[in-house]
Amino acid sequence: MNTVLGKFTLTALLAFPASLFGWSGWLVVLVILCAAADWLTGSAAAAKQGEWSSAKAKAGIFGKLGMFLAIGAAALFDMLLHLITVNLPILELPFAYTTLLFPIVCVWYICTELGSLLENAGALGAPIPEFL
Repeated sequence: MNTVLGKFTLTALLAFPASLFGWSGWLVVLVILCAAADWLTGSAAAAKQGEWSSAKAKAGIFGKLGMFLAIGAAALFDMLLHLITVNLPILELPFAYTTLLFPIVCVWYICTELGSLLENAGALGAPIPEFL
């Protein structure tokens, strides 16, 4: 299966219940934990291979900062869509829109970070199952 399609499918499957049941806070916790673990294991893998540099570590931190900015933008879009659907009578929906974009973006980044963790585990010498 195409990795982008697989990540999209997993994102949709995990983000939909998160949107329905209000798991947003836990998604943020998971994003933070996965991002920290990825940065730490990536640094360890680079150090093991003799390729660690402060410039690469700093670039990793800036990448994580960009990720959190994208998550924040998704949260703001959701807030905007909620305000629009609540305050514009022409857009009466059969349900109350609360959030959708935020959990999708969070799950997308969680999947990305988990994939990177697998790559780092392989670089550190762990055997990675072929199906992953």
